[in-house]
Amino acid sequence: MSGLALETPPEPLEVRKRIRELYEVLSGQLGSGSERAAVWSGNLLARYLWGEWGGELKKMGFSWPTFLSALKAYTSLVARWAITGDLSWEELVDRIRAGLASRTRGGLERFLS
Repeated sequence: MSGLALETPPEPLEVRKRIRELYEVLSGQLGSGSERAAVWSGNLLARYLWGEWGGELKKMGFSWPTFLSALKAYTSLVARWAITGDLSWEELVDRIRAGLASRTRGGLERFLS
């Protein structure tokens, strides 16, 4: 996987539950923006994944801000996993992992940073 040794961490069921609860509260107030707000409120999933993968990602040149930036592209997939339940944890992690690997593939910034 292009040098990324990111294992699939255990599914964070509490994070999933909290995102879903946030969505239910926010959907009445924000309408169409409620999915994005629920996914990113408190950076719940981002903090969990950074806790699991941060050491390896740092070796590949990721910082917390660059990781957040990369993860933003998966907001709708995170919503499908946490809110609608029509995407499995394994599929979500596989897609995020592949996206992170493609950002490091051939990137000179990891050698120059």
